[in-house]
Amino acid sequence: AWNGFVRRLAGLPLGRSLSTASLATLRAAIVGELDYRAEADALERAGRAWAGDPVIAIPEVVRAHTTRRVLTMTRAPGVPIAELPAGDRALHAEVAMAIVRFAWGTPCNHGFLNADPNPGNYLVETGDATRVWFLDFGCTVDLDPAVVAADRAIWHGILDEDAFAGAEKFRMALAAAGLLKQTASLATVVHRDWEREVAAPFASSEPFTWDRHYAGRLTAATRDVLAAGAEIQEGFSRNPPPAFAGAPSQDVLKTTDVRVHGDGARRRATWRSMPGRPEGHRRPGSCTSRRSRGRSSC
Repeated sequence: AWNGFVRRLAGLPLGRSLSTASLATLRAAIVGELDYRAEADALERAGRAWAGDPVIAIPEVVRAHTTRRVLTMTRAPGVPIAELPAGDRALHAEVAMAIVRFAWGTPCNHGFLNADPNPGNYLVETGDATRVWFLDFGCTVDLDPAVVAADRAIWHGILDEDAFAGAEKFRMALAAAGLLKQTASLATVVHRDWEREVAAPFASSEPFTWDRHYAGRLTAATRDVLAAGAEIQEGFSRNPPPAFAGAPSQDVLKTTDVRVHGDGARRRATWRSMPGRPEGHRRPGSCTSRRSRGRSSC
């Protein structure tokens, strides 16, 4: 009964592909959410990881009033992202940049993943400065250093400035990480469609709008490539590619239709701060030309 529940919770077709070990890992994570002391530890870890960030904010744990059954933290002011002013594009961009930095920066720079976010777990505080508060760390997963290194290698390919070299790095990183059943799948149309959608926010110096329509295309392309079996293998859930690590931000933007325009150079600079970054960045997907640097968005 537990295995069936966990498979449904993971969603299809991914749930059907989970190994016994993966199912046990997910079950342990679900049971672990019942102990608020563990969530308090994760909350404090996230706070340390992002301490000093001008936009990303994490509530503090009140240990004196926290037990296995009760979690007490400082109040996070703000409103849900669905209640943000519809016409404030600059605010949308700032909030979305913070969500993307947190969603991918936490695993790639700090070695752990908040595995159960949703749009209700982000509060936006406005005033003299904008802050985005991140809530609910009940399901937090530690990542093996090898997994972190693999995800970094994938991102280095996505962000490579050279179209041809970046695409090759991206595909080689997928294979090296063990995310492919067979490398022949790289040449399939369904894989190239997924690759193009993953790379879309980084593939041009022109402004890019990440809205519910793009999120829907990315979700559909990811579903199709999984259904085709190109990216599924035993242990996949323990080593998700960036498209899955980014699922929280996709869900948020798909749900609320927050449109984003931002500075591509600033976004790329965030990734260049990652340890172990090789020289040269661009993004795969459209292997037709070298692109100039400039403004884009995510």
